[in-house]
Amino acid sequence: MATQLELFIRLHEVRARVGLSKSQIYKLIDLDQFPKQIKLGRKMSLWSALEIEEWAKEKIKQRDEELGKENNDDEEEAVQWAKSL
Repeated sequence: MATQLELFIRLHEVRARVGLSKSQIYKLIDLDQFPKQIKLGRKMSLWSALEIEEWAKEKIKQRDEELGKENNDDEEEAVQWAKSL
């Protein structure tokens, strides 16, 4: 979790935390799929460390839900196969 001293982070830190390139980040922002930057000037943008952390947690949650669904589908297929024997 972000500390009070780390409320805002710069692009290089965002990239390090999420493992995406600059162009990937801006593409996701344009698609409303990534937290938007906070403009502090013409040439200075920062991101909320908390929003970046929440975005990452949501991606992990989505992955886990998809894996759970896939595992349930696999179990159903195995049951159907066993019944067909």
